[in-house]
Amino acid sequence: MRSFFNLRAEGYEKHMEDAINSFEEYYKLVSSTLKYTEEVIEILDLGCGTGLELEEIFNKAPNARVTCIDLSEEMLKIFI
Repeated sequence: MRSFFNLRAEGYEKHMEDAINSFEEYYKLVSSTLKYTEEVIEILDLGCGTGLELEEIFNKAPNARVTCIDLSEEMLKIFI
C-alpha cells in the first residue's frame, strides 16, 4: 500500500480533483461534524495524504492542533 501511494503522490491532488464530483464540497463534508471553535482542540488525521482536508478543518477550528499520519513518505513530502 505504501509503494502504491508513493508512486502516485506527485499527481494525487489533481487526481482527487478530477475523480471526485464536487471536489470542494467533499472536503467541506469531511469537516461538517466539526462545530466552529476557537478553542485549542486536538485532531488525529490518519491517512492525511497531502493534507487537502486541512483548509476546511482550520476554517472550523483555527487553533486546532492536528497530528497527521500517512504511510506514504512521498505524500508527506508534498504535504510539508
